[in-house]
Amino acid sequence: MHPSKKIIAKDGVLAGKTIVLALTGSVAVYKSIDLIRELMRLGAQVKVIMSKNAEHLISKELIHFACGEMPLTFISGAVEHVTLMGLNGEADALIICPCTASTISKIASGFDDGIVTTFALTGLGAKKPLIIVPAMHEAMKENPFVKENTEKLLKEGVQFISPKMEDNKAKFPDLTEIILGLRKSLTPQKLKKKLLIISGASKEKIDSIRVITNNASGKTGELISENAFIRGAEVTLITSSEYKSNSFKIIKSNSFDEFFDLTLKELNEAKKSIPFDAVIVPAALNDFKVKNPDKNLNKKISSEKEISLNLIPNKKLIQEIKSKHPNIFLCSFKAESGKSIKELELLGKKLLKEKKPDLIVLNDSSAFGSLENEVVFVSKKNSIQFKGKKELLAEKLIELIEKEII
Repeated sequence: MHPSKKIIAKDGVLAGKTIVLALTGSVAVYKSIDLIRELMRLGAQVKVIMSKNAEHLISKELIHFACGEMPLTFISGAVEHVTLMGLNGEADALIICPCTASTISKIASGFDDGIVTTFALTGLGAKKPLIIVPAMHEAMKENPFVKENTEKLLKEGVQFISPKMEDNKAKFPDLTEIILGLRKSLTPQKLKKKLLIISGASKEKIDSIRVITNNASGKTGELISENAFIRGAEVTLITSSEYKSNSFKIIKSNSFDEFFDLTLKELNEAKKSIPFDAVIVPAALNDFKVKNPDKNLNKKISSEKEISLNLIPNKKLIQEIKSKHPNIFLCSFKAESGKSIKELELLGKKLLKEKKPDLIVLNDSSAFGSLENEVVFVSKKNSIQFKGKKELLAEKLIELIEKEII
């Protein structure tokens, strides 16, 4: 086994998938190495094909090192385009990344002049997912013929990943965006619903620089948002984390009052047009805030003397959501310390009656900031225990909500 193959995760979100990565002649092709490695870390088997122009920009040996196999640069007697992208081909999807304006236009015109276009046309005919990541100068992107050809491919179900627009160029997007687009293309789009997700830790000001907060990372909310998106949901994420994505709407928040006001604002505005179908609240919002923060928040309180803080309870966001929007599906989270799963389950049943959420996720607070969690999902119908990576937890939660609201 090639040493690079050892990084392929057996339990990754792309485990069992075979992805063909096509490289074309854009200078952004050097970033494909990172994409290859990320796909493998997520469990995918990666097959790389290269256009002649790509060969001028990056070596086949470097690709060999990255994925553990020599890239294909021409169609041989093994008819690789058929065995991989044909009607019974072993590949699950084709990503052209980076993709030049020339390649986009050739595919849209049904023009076949090399290995990349041959794979693309074969895959389109076989109804295989095709993901295109454009990389070109802005003037080329705005060329009316390139735009027309892009629209033609979009109408045929080809997925385009928006590039980063910097320095008048359509540059290579973040790997997260490419992976999300790929996962969406491989996932049945059953969750055609509108979801609002509240995530991260709130911060309550003491003075100009000091705050009261907690160790919540916001990771669970980010993963829930991604899983909802790849299943077809329209997602709005309100978060205090630095998470960025072009795949859904993200609203930055900090204090509890900001979270509270922004949540109700989004719900009220959506009610005028297309209401949200569900609200999911994995956020760790502070139960208390400082009653009298330093009157001049532009100044730092001196550390030369002892100070006392008077904490007062914050309002209850969950109760406010259910009070103002009683018909919306509401999923809340509850973290406790030192309680067994059975005790958490009993607490969940009690909270269902008192706080009126439709689903509650309970866990031990020791999971804050970690990559794994052990939780119990409690609804009126049943209780389900789960232990594992937060990625799989998010997937399980969206599966449960999908069953409830579609």
